[in-house]
Amino acid sequence: MAAITPWGEHMEMAKDMDAGSPDQLKRAIQYSGLGDYAKAQEYLDRMLETEPENHLLWYEKSKLPIVQEDNITVKSRSVSFSTYLRLPLAEKSDYLQRCGFEISEIPEVEGLLRAPNLIADQRVRYLNMAISCAPEKERAAYKSELDTLAAHAKEKRRFDIRAVILAGSIALLLAVLAVTLLNVYFDAWFFQNLILTIITLVVPYALSVVSMTLYTKARNNGNYTAFGFVCSLLALIISNLAIINALILFLTK
Repeated sequence: MAAITPWGEHMEMAKDMDAGSPDQLKRAIQYSGLGDYAKAQEYLDRMLETEPENHLLWYEKSKLPIVQEDNITVKSRSVSFSTYLRLPLAEKSDYLQRCGFEISEIPEVEGLLRAPNLIADQRVRYLNMAISCAPEKERAAYKSELDTLAAHAKEKRRFDIRAVILAGSIALLLAVLAVTLLNVYFDAWFFQNLILTIITLVVPYALSVVSMTLYTKARNNGNYTAFGFVCSLLALIISNLAIINALILFLTK
């Protein structure tokens, strides 16, 4: 028979908790399973008020896929997440400036305030709380899960950065090649093979847009890559210049 993991035997371990707590924990787990995470959070927070060193409660909190705190600390400044979400897009930047952020910091802060990033951060924080008050056996299991999360995050960061750099580099190379070829062979290509001319212009442009999109996604996940950004931006600029140059050549022929 397969061994039961510490977090898979919550109902049995809950028997060691104070009277009444096992039922509340069971309800919290049931609500979480049903997708009513706000209700599950309510039960867990209520129990944590009287049992702040109960590792099972912290572990269950770590599994809730919602942002559980309103006041979020970002770059040593406090932001009300609910207020930020309610504001229209045009007013979010002004609110962040009122919180003390410089204009140059706002794109990075907005990326950090995305729900997936906050959920990942709080899961690590709550798992650390569970580790700090768990018995030795459970502590080892929680640490193992924390290490798995860290390894997954590291691999995701590597993948995002590599994808941006690869797409940006290829786009930049094709954009430079397009400018060069169109200036040298424009007459022959345009009048003899219109499709080849269009492909030469469109492919680097499309790839540069893809690379900028990948960069934006990576940056919003906290996976910033300056080299990838430079390659993607240069590719986008050069590919646009290639298209403009082709139009000028066509109109002046």
